[in-house]
Amino acid sequence: MAVSPSQKQKNGFRSCFHCGESIPQDVSSLFEIAEPGNGASNLHFCCGGCKSAWQIIHGSGLDNYYSLRTEFAPKVNQQSSPEPYEIWESRFESDSEGFTTGKFLLQGIHCASCVWLNEKVLSEIPGVQEVSAQLSTGRVKIRWNKNQVSLRKIAESAARLGYRLLYVNAARAQNQNSLSGDLLRKMSVAGFFTGNIMLISISLYAGFFSGMDLHTRNLFHLTSFVMATITLFYSGSAFFKNTWAALRNGVLSMDILTAAGLSLAYLYSVYITFKGKGEVYFDGVCFVTFAILTGRFLESRLRQRALTTVENLTRSLPQSAHLFKDGVETEVPLESVGSGDTIIIKPGETVPLDGVLLDTSAQIDESLLTGEYLPVEKKQQEKIVSGSVCLENSITLQVISITGKDTLSQIAARVEDALGKETGVSKLTSRIARYFIAFVLVSSVATFTFWYFYMSAGSAVAVLHTVSLLIVACPCALNLAVPAALLAGMQRAFEKGALLQSGSAMENLAQMNVLCFDKTGTLTTGKLSLQDIEFDFENEFSKDTLLALSKSISVVSGVVHPVSAAFRSLEAGSLPVETVKHFAGQGLQARVNGQDWLLGSTGFLEQRGIRIHFQPRPGETCVGLAVLGSQKQAALFWFNDELRKETKSAVEYFSGFCSTTMLTGDLSESARYFAEQAGITHYLARQSPADKTLFIQNSAKSRGKGHKQVVGFIGDGLNDAEALAVADVAISLAEASQLSVYAADILLLNNSLMTLVELHKTALNTRRIIRQNLIFSFVYNFSLLPLAFAGVIIPLVGAIAMASSSILVLLNSLRMMRK
Repeated sequence: MAVSPSQKQKNGFRSCFHCGESIPQDVSSLFEIAEPGNGASNLHFCCGGCKSAWQIIHGSGLDNYYSLRTEFAPKVNQQSSPEPYEIWESRFESDSEGFTTGKFLLQGIHCASCVWLNEKVLSEIPGVQEVSAQLSTGRVKIRWNKNQVSLRKIAESAARLGYRLLYVNAARAQNQNSLSGDLLRKMSVAGFFTGNIMLISISLYAGFFSGMDLHTRNLFHLTSFVMATITLFYSGSAFFKNTWAALRNGVLSMDILTAAGLSLAYLYSVYITFKGKGEVYFDGVCFVTFAILTGRFLESRLRQRALTTVENLTRSLPQSAHLFKDGVETEVPLESVGSGDTIIIKPGETVPLDGVLLDTSAQIDESLLTGEYLPVEKKQQEKIVSGSVCLENSITLQVISITGKDTLSQIAARVEDALGKETGVSKLTSRIARYFIAFVLVSSVATFTFWYFYMSAGSAVAVLHTVSLLIVACPCALNLAVPAALLAGMQRAFEKGALLQSGSAMENLAQMNVLCFDKTGTLTTGKLSLQDIEFDFENEFSKDTLLALSKSISVVSGVVHPVSAAFRSLEAGSLPVETVKHFAGQGLQARVNGQDWLLGSTGFLEQRGIRIHFQPRPGETCVGLAVLGSQKQAALFWFNDELRKETKSAVEYFSGFCSTTMLTGDLSESARYFAEQAGITHYLARQSPADKTLFIQNSAKSRGKGHKQVVGFIGDGLNDAEALAVADVAISLAEASQLSVYAADILLLNNSLMTLVELHKTALNTRRIIRQNLIFSFVYNFSLLPLAFAGVIIPLVGAIAMASSSILVLLNSLRMMRK
């Protein structure tokens, strides 16, 4: 119901037309406007802020806001906002078109009209391309051009309407439990009145057989009417708001059935209470409201439990950092630290931002992220992620990520996005539910018509059976069947050390029947150690020069790859490198002292005319170094790698479900050695990034009728990003290069293949739970619908059955949390 504030004077006060607050008589004329089109009536405002808000809304031609809103607007705060919008804006990067996209909390929105108003007003600001707000979460997505308009100006425009724009991270602490808290309050009120009205109903039913006098019966009816009215219009208000929003947008939602059934039962009972004779169904109104809210509360707690796990991680990050600049250490707000700054982490403190270690070594606890409580030793130039704890001496880091872009914050953002994405199965069930709702609405009309006209049973019986059908047919369980199971499965996955981009990744993993492994850094540890060096001593360069050259090229390249890391760890001098060009999955070309050098795989050198002479060594990786344009290599470096301790067990497990293949850029002898060690029978050697991508694409193309090939690929290197992008299930390790992490559907936080094994078991269990939930939901709806039409089920029994079906689906889904 729209809120239209009365401007009439009451006890010396008026109400503000915008926010509804009382205005003392002695100041009411200070902020007064003649109402447009009606000279006999004026609009009064409590302050200049609310008056300005009305002028903005009226001037934009958006007066419909006041006729459509369901609650008053928030009071406008005329003080300037202290929020650091400039710092927040710097955290967002612009795309190729020059636009920036950010998600914020819009504090103060409480109805669909608020959403509509903010979208209309903010989108009219020059430089703002898109504004999309969500009533359910209070979030708003804004796309703007930093060169045309600042975030502060956008926020000030919202503030002039009475709304406050907050950075999502800042908003989390203030609003984390608002949705569940509101549901809990409404559920508690409904539960209180349901318990009391049931006692009255028992008395009425008993009085029906023992001869209750009319006055007592009327008193019980009036008392039930008061209880049901409070329950329906307070606890059940969301049903009607959602129904109205759905109808305005031409959508058939589950709340339409709920609102229709409750309204019909309530209005008929009100008629009986004041005008007629018969039975009332106020108890059913209260119980149905309580039952549905109970199911939604349980669902919200399940969803929030998944989010809280990550929220607890981000809460552990400190809000300040020890900035070291110009030889002086200063404690500053975390927002003031930028990429490239140097910070000091003291013993026992948590690392607030991702950084590169500047000290020789450090003992780090990464258990918050990986679950592994043993200390990890980090060496100079190695990355230390946010959330890690410094164990011993103070360490110095060079920051490589700003706040909000660090590892833990990115994990939190990915989990939040994943929980909001619909999967293929959930989209299908939502579509089915919409058709089912339309079918039920038609069935309800048919039920009333059948009993009232054909059976001549009277209005009371016809309404009774229609209400029963609307209540019992509500597809709550069907709507919960998929998301509840996926939420539980994703929460379980995170507890096991895996982060999923979406529920679809869980679905695809359960169906995966082809799994391809990268070798280095995936099946192996990726920590290469130099075993031998072969030099061509006939050339003009010394051994020390070639070692220094290889290390310097790797350092300047900045490439995240195990081979580059191995070169950077060599004890050698340094040389000035002018330029470096990276060829993904092959090697590097660098210019040093006026000469062009090649450093990379033997195939990379051979493609550029270098003749390589060597004897293959099983289990070792060969890297060549040569001058571009020469005829033979200057040096060959032989590196050794080791299988991960869990590799063989993981491969053995997946071999029972999938065909497994190892794809590697190594030579055939080395590839064969590691494949045999890992227990993989099929392998492909000397695979470039393009070769890996082509193999995965061809595997996917082999899908035949009745035989669906779902291809998974797990890799960790920069050269794996393209292959990950085309795989149905893209899996990466948390220590992987940033590009491959972004391309992955699944991220293994603790860098263990056994985590993938556990995740696969969780995916299979999730699929089984989803099937159970769907079968139960369909059986419930299609078996009880005919019974309700036949008049076998009364509204109270229907409400119990409907509530039980939702709770059973939720409890069945929650079983995964205990395994």
